[in-house]
Amino acid sequence: MGGPELRKAAVLICLALLLTVPLASSVTAADGERTCSMLIDFGNGRMEWADVPVTEGMDGFDVFLNATSMLGLSETHGYFAPYGNYIYSVDGYAGSYDANAPYDFWRLWTWDDSTNDWHFSDTLLDGVDAYNTEAIALILVRDPYIGPPVATPDHRDPWISERRDFTNTGSMLSYQATNAEPKWSKDLGNGAVDATVVSAAGRLYAVSSGQMVGETYVTNSTLFCMNIAGEVLWEADVGKGHQVAAPLLWNYTVFVPSADGRLYAFDSETGDALWNYNVGSAITASPLTYRNLIIVAAGDGQIVALRQSGTRVWSTTLPTTIASSPALDLDLLLVGGGDGNLYALAADGGGQQWSADVGGAILGSPTALGDRIAVAFSDGGSSGTGGVAAYTYEGSRLWSTATGTADGSPAVTSDGIVALTSQGLASLSLDGTLRWTTPLPSAQAGSPVAVSGMTFIVTDEAGSKLTAVDGSGRTLWSKDLDPAGRVLASPSISDNVMYLASSDGLVYAYLLDNAQWSMPPVGVFTHTVSGLKATFDASASYGGEGELSFAWDFGDGGTATGTRVEHLFRSGGNHTISLMVTDSAGATFNLTKVVDLDIPTGPGTGPSGPPDKGFPVTMAVGAVAVVLLAGGSVYAYRLKRGRR
Repeated sequence: MGGPELRKAAVLICLALLLTVPLASSVTAADGERTCSMLIDFGNGRMEWADVPVTEGMDGFDVFLNATSMLGLSETHGYFAPYGNYIYSVDGYAGSYDANAPYDFWRLWTWDDSTNDWHFSDTLLDGVDAYNTEAIALILVRDPYIGPPVATPDHRDPWISERRDFTNTGSMLSYQATNAEPKWSKDLGNGAVDATVVSAAGRLYAVSSGQMVGETYVTNSTLFCMNIAGEVLWEADVGKGHQVAAPLLWNYTVFVPSADGRLYAFDSETGDALWNYNVGSAITASPLTYRNLIIVAAGDGQIVALRQSGTRVWSTTLPTTIASSPALDLDLLLVGGGDGNLYALAADGGGQQWSADVGGAILGSPTALGDRIAVAFSDGGSSGTGGVAAYTYEGSRLWSTATGTADGSPAVTSDGIVALTSQGLASLSLDGTLRWTTPLPSAQAGSPVAVSGMTFIVTDEAGSKLTAVDGSGRTLWSKDLDPAGRVLASPSISDNVMYLASSDGLVYAYLLDNAQWSMPPVGVFTHTVSGLKATFDASASYGGEGELSFAWDFGDGGTATGTRVEHLFRSGGNHTISLMVTDSAGATFNLTKVVDLDIPTGPGTGPSGPPDKGFPVTMAVGAVAVVLLAGGSVYAYRLKRGRR
């Protein structure tokens, strides 16, 4: 071994040996089955959870392979003897593992129940005892920043910036809800709250603009930290002026963009001021992070990237105004301009890559969809013209659809995207087809947010209404805010609760009723072996709607149906057994195990060894399972997590 291989080996040895905080805790699902939760944090606000059933002897790498299978995510990995498996990529997001370049890598964390916090793992995944560990996290980071994740096992769904994540999805599609019931409201008593409320780890952060006399602010703007009951834990001054940009939550820090041109950084737990940086112009966009940088865009077109310490790394100025938060995906910073251009910049400071004229001013945030970028635009006048367009990551237009003036940000739905327009709420497929437009009775505020099968909109009038529209464009209900208030900011969702903020200084919490995460069918089977004959029993399977049916494939051309089946194999050794479980609604679950006929009898216990030993990857129950519904549509459903 020499050259790059030696450098790689040295780095991996350091990763395996430098961090020495061991921990373990017991986790048991509600039905008595022990699980280990897996968080995959892509470093751009996207976070995926899976609860993996574990048995004694399973390690963290077993959990990782199960989790990526459950979530439908591709992965690549390598084996570094004797330390174990390290992760190259997940769903196409790859580490560089190059000591001579910006060092991007998937960093391993484990959860400690006793301190209620993430800690470094002192090993690679293979060294984690999954049976005695509550949760494992992999987060894509750039050295020297190595984490921790913002999400926790008890607060899995943070809303960390204006549109939830840095791709600006504006949605929480793991949730299903039939209603939204008022939970509490809080008058912060310091002027308008016109920026989106952000939340993580059981805390909320809201920014008020301050009290006004005439056209003059007579009190400073304030950052309020609250618990999930609406009680104020601490508050801090954040300059003066009308605050419209949401804070950012990252690395135990809350970053507050201010109308006074400064970005303020506070300890998210204590509220202690850490630093502030003067951009020099009012900040109208929520900050975001790229690897170890904080990137903030000001209204006059300035964009600045800062280290965690608040020192500048790079800056540039675009020839346009910026009204809302950029998107970040695949190393591109995507900025909507008031001049009608969509700009793409290298997020590492490498400069502008391209720009595209979309046909009207961009007043909302672009939405990065992995293979295309969606952006809403408006002519800015009274003609009511505008629409939604999509571009490739190289800047080529895919389509542009007229919808009427579209001043806000799109939200991602199960069927495509939705956007608020002068004609109402418009739903578009990802190919640009206008599916439907639902007229709304009054002006709309902010941007929509979506859960599975439902979009929420807030009207912009004295006495705003919260309105829900289903996936076919039917208005389900519309509710007056109580107490009455005028809402301009977009809603946010975290831990089954929707948060609204009003220009009257109020923060509202609405419980998403029936937001139990729909449980698809879950396949479980055991087996016994007698010679070349094996008996398979799936009677422990559960979940789904109505009666479950079972289809078996024994990997040698043989198949069967039924809950309990027998099969005579032609040879001993390992055989791959596949089971498809289908419920009465057509939802399916696929389970694959390897059965060793040379072992006389015993239950199928799932994976327990490294991949080069041919162990099975079990598609088992988790916090998110991929469900194939009748008609061929794929949805991700969140399963209710039993308290451990």
